[in-house]
Amino acid sequence: YVSDTARGIVLAATAENVLGETINLGSGSELSIREVALAVLAAVGRDSASLRFDVPRPGDLPRLRAATEKAQHLLDFRPTVTFSEGLSRLIDWYGHDAKRAEQRLLQDVQRNWETSYD
Repeated sequence: YVSDTARGIVLAATAENVLGETINLGSGSELSIREVALAVLAAVGRDSASLRFDVPRPGDLPRLRAATEKAQHLLDFRPTVTFSEGLSRLIDWYGHDAKRAEQRLLQDVQRNWETSYD
């Protein structure tokens, strides 16, 4: 969650023993896309939906989990916001107005895809 990430960044920026280190901030646990989708549906009060998974794109990773042991050891960092709590906070932030949330997501997708890194 963003508050955990911000706290981890501040810890890394102010720690004296981490210069040159690569440190992952995250929960250290793994959730499948299916688990995330089902959690989102439950959080917004939808009992069922048809989930469709497209063919993986080139470069897609079948699994991804942040190795957070270094953050725990060097920064004494552990996230305090669970996935479920973070999801609940995100839904509250978007509001329960589905059209408003959809508009925000469309704007976000447009910005992400329009960015050029050339």
